[in-house]
Amino acid sequence: MKVPPGLTSVCQPADISWFRPLKEKLRKYWVQNLSKQLREYAAGGTGSKFELKPPSRREAIEWATMTWKSLGRK
Repeated sequence: MKVPPGLTSVCQPADISWFRPLKEKLRKYWVQNLSKQLREYAAGGTGSKFELKPPSRREAIEWATMTWKSLGRK
């Protein structure tokens, strides 16, 4: 189903109210993780190929928990 422009908040209120803030906060943790890996790679100076490592399950759960707790109840 295609939602007409400007009507997302009317047709899909959960996307606007819940999922957008959730995704934004989780994305913030992912970008921080990626930035940390890139800094460590640059500081290493080994000349080897950069290999992106996914977050561990524990890290992903911590991100989800922190994100959930940071979402306010209204």
